[in-house]
Amino acid sequence: MRYFALDLETANQSFSSICQIGIARFDDGVYNGVWNQLINPKQPFSSFNESIHGITAKKVSQSPTFSQVYPKLKSLIENQFVIHHSAFDRSALSQAYTKNKLKEIPCTMVDSALAARMTWEEFSQSGYGLHDLASAFDIQFQHHDAAEDARAAGIIMWKTVEKSGVPLEHWPDHFRNPSRWELYKRTEWKDLCDAEPDPSGPLFGEVIVFTGELSMDRVQAAKMASNVGCNVDNNITKSTTVLVVGVQDLTVMAAGQTKSTKHRRAEQLIAGGQKIKIITEQDFLSIVSK
Repeated sequence: MRYFALDLETANQSFSSICQIGIARFDDGVYNGVWNQLINPKQPFSSFNESIHGITAKKVSQSPTFSQVYPKLKSLIENQFVIHHSAFDRSALSQAYTKNKLKEIPCTMVDSALAARMTWEEFSQSGYGLHDLASAFDIQFQHHDAAEDARAAGIIMWKTVEKSGVPLEHWPDHFRNPSRWELYKRTEWKDLCDAEPDPSGPLFGEVIVFTGELSMDRVQAAKMASNVGCNVDNNITKSTTVLVVGVQDLTVMAAGQTKSTKHRRAEQLIAGGQKIKIITEQDFLSIVSK
């Protein structure tokens, strides 16, 4: 899945005084370059902000304004998943749109700081700043450079996806309804994923993954799968042999997509020669009920 990570630096205490933009591109968690641009905010620089990021009025005197880079910004993030670390960058972008009388660029913004707080108990109350998390995860970067900060935020978000088991496209919904995803943390679910399946089951040896909304609790579905011999997994891998597809919620999909990341990943592996059976929940129930 492609996503972008964004970071901004400002000239003074006003959030609208953006003086640097960094936007890093990632494909399935792999960093694939960055757009890094100094901005002339047409506002005074405070000595405090200069001491943090090292950007001065002189350095940006020949740089384009926010309005001038707006078309480029739009071409990168429009209708994309955009990671930002903490509410600062989102607020700064919103205020820059307003100040410059520009239309807000539609995109799905995901706060990597909030995601990390919800995923790791040790970071739930403190230690979730970009520098702290980068240190904890051994991410080398130059803090307070927008391009470097964006890269670090993008890496942290993918680590959160891997740790939580919650796909990136579901995080906006996860923020609104965290209880919906508690099964990813439940011991019962983890035990099912680690359990030895019934070797006498008709599907012994199959590795099964679920995606989309099922008519039952996902733990209940996993128990059914384990009882007929399946190994249960969270994510599509080279070991996956069965993908059960429930109803897809299009409101949490990436722009223009009608299939989940798991579904699309399975199809990619099938195209590459891997044998994966993609079945509906009804098909799954007809198998396990026999």
